[in-house]
Amino acid sequence: MCLLLAFALHGIAYAQQQIEITGVVSAPNGETLPGVSVVIEGTTTGTATDINGEYSLTAPSDGALIFSSIGYITLREAIEGRSVINVQLQESVALLDELIVTGYTTQRRADITGAVATVNVESAARQTTSSVLQRLSGRVSGVTVDAGGSPGARSTVRIRGISSFGNNEPLYIIDGTPVQDTFMNFLNPNDIESIQVLKDASAASIYGSRANNGVVIIETRKGRAGAPEVSVDIRTGIASPVRGYDDFLILDALEYH
Repeated sequence: MCLLLAFALHGIAYAQQQIEITGVVSAPNGETLPGVSVVIEGTTTGTATDINGEYSLTAPSDGALIFSSIGYITLREAIEGRSVINVQLQESVALLDELIVTGYTTQRRADITGAVATVNVESAARQTTSSVLQRLSGRVSGVTVDAGGSPGARSTVRIRGISSFGNNEPLYIIDGTPVQDTFMNFLNPNDIESIQVLKDASAASIYGSRANNGVVIIETRKGRAGAPEVSVDIRTGIASPVRGYDDFLILDALEYH
């Protein structure tokens, strides 16, 4: 009986033996991770990795360590009497809902109460035109674009029709900055990253009274790391009137129409 009791006490003492544990925490690419939380399972006792990804703490030999860090999957590692435990954390890939940036905020598409339309830039790029605004024609419901036929002519954009006897031009926001020019001929269509159209009066709560006629938000492309790339896209066309100017002079009003 005494022998069994002594053996049991020895087993408890062995199970609760404290040992010094050291190790290194790294990422999948081999880089060490500083600031990783290392906690003894079931307790609040723990530490964090230093700038070199190294840690050191005292824990029960039969316990377990919990490694956690923002952006990585939490890992549980049993000690099993080891004094050196090196671990590798896997990146946590989170699936986010589709978001739309409206003014100064970010909203889920399902939560948007206002009328917001996103233009498919890749589809619009196949349209042969040198004007950014002409590429909106027929691609956003409630938006009409009246473009002149001459090169460089301005395009008239109306969002949900004419709302006043004065100015009916929408507000244009390029990379977060309102612009006064409504021609938009200075902007290269190939430099467009995204186009969003705010079509209702709720946009006035973000941009003020100038947004009463709607808002066209344009984001341009940004520079990317890597080797420079050069691409050439050439499109040509010829346009000629059905009748010449001299023919117009001999027509009366009905024939001219």
